[in-house]
Amino acid sequence: MAAAEAGLSDLSTRTDGVPDTGVVDIGYHYPTAGDYIDVSCSLNAVVFAPGGTLQGFISLESRGVDVKVDVFATIVMASGLIVSLMQNGFAGGIWPWYSDLILLSGFAAGPEMVFDLIIPANAASGNYTFLTAISRAGMGNFGILASDQCQFEIN
Repeated sequence: MAAAEAGLSDLSTRTDGVPDTGVVDIGYHYPTAGDYIDVSCSLNAVVFAPGGTLQGFISLESRGVDVKVDVFATIVMASGLIVSLMQNGFAGGIWPWYSDLILLSGFAAGPEMVFDLIIPANAASGNYTFLTAISRAGMGNFGILASDQCQFEIN
């Protein structure tokens, strides 16, 4: 029997939360966490000048199931370079801000300010992206449950 026909296509037997497709998988079918996680980002403005203050905010909500996640907050620079918010500042590349965070059903926070930066005098002009994502713990971009991005410009 097909998963959709059995009413199980929105559920999963897999540890990565991918919904059941095709012939019904054997095993208990759990809700997929991606159906229950929301994340959004916002900024204090969309255009900045050197010396200005850039503030990034994240809102996060978990409904329905408890899930262990990694939280990412990154900035894609005008050059394409990616920097990630870390516990003690920023680092080049894509790194989780929080790892193995257990989001309990019913958790909601935000918008909370996650960084407050003075734009350096030598900052390159151009378009930038603040990106936030929630993924299943340890799965990086293969386990993304929710994401959002905000565009901004430095001139």
